[in-house]
Amino acid sequence: MSQRIRSFAVEGLKVEIFSDRKAMREAAGQAVAGRMKNLLKEREKLCMVFAAAPSQNEFLEALSQSPGIDWKRVIAFHLDEYIGLPSTAPQNFGQFLRVRLFEKVQPGEVHYLNGTVQDPEAARRTSMEPVTTACPATILRKHENAILFLDQDSARLIESMS
Repeated sequence: MSQRIRSFAVEGLKVEIFSDRKAMREAAGQAVAGRMKNLLKEREKLCMVFAAAPSQNEFLEALSQSPGIDWKRVIAFHLDEYIGLPSTAPQNFGQFLRVRLFEKVQPGEVHYLNGTVQDPEAARRTSMEPVTTACPATILRKHENAILFLDQDSARLIESMS
């Protein structure tokens, strides 16, 4: 049975370890959904960045099935894109998120990166709305609301490296 095995904090970062990847991603989806609902009580809109990869499938599924999120108030971005890949290509990250999340939840706005733009560097410099939340929460710095979700094998790997 999938479950949380352990929870602890390291320098203010909450770490949760789960029995497997599916349990970890479902818990992450529920945690992000809860955070979104709380933020939407305080703000008119929520700007979010989503990562696209098969490793996100369970997380995106759990998030898309979470009730009570006013997705019309969410402005969605995707994290990265291949340069030169058309938006209709199955490997396109925007297409991946369109199918697995955006078409299901219908955010108020979705901003896709254009992998076929003539000047990728200029496109990279283009400003966007201030991002409220990035998903999944890959932790690169301390943040008061951050939670690091790990499956048991990844936790062992990290522990063996430290």
